[in-house]
Amino acid sequence: MNLRENTRDEHHHDHHSETVKERHMVNGQEKFSLESHSHDGASIVSGECILSVEDPETVRTMLAEQMQRLGDWVNEKEGYIGHIKAGFSTECTESFSITDRKVRCHSPESTRIHINLAAIVFMISPDELKKQVKNIFLTLTADTEEKKE
Repeated sequence: MNLRENTRDEHHHDHHSETVKERHMVNGQEKFSLESHSHDGASIVSGECILSVEDPETVRTMLAEQMQRLGDWVNEKEGYIGHIKAGFSTECTESFSITDRKVRCHSPESTRIHINLAAIVFMISPDELKKQVKNIFLTLTADTEEKKE
């Protein structure tokens, strides 16, 4: 047996950690969820939330700002961004009905938004990254709740 084979046989440690899942509830309703783990030296955190808002453009702008802050934070901590990505989808269902002679259209006052965010970062611990991503979702959900009331 040569040295290379011997080294390979002794290499038994894991390259990833167990996934930690969290659900954040307010008044019995889920506001957002997070998952975090590490894999081959990368810290990976993903999260999602569903919001109901009057102005989706405001939330879109806030999300972009929060992602920029996360990227700046990683750079300040001398980490390396593998990938920070978000999905933003909207759903606005209008209903049409006729009970007499004229069709009526009902438009809802709010739009439903589904946000997914994933961050893959090197040289930052999963716990530190999770705290930052959690703050993004706390900011998004708090700001939209304040606007509804």
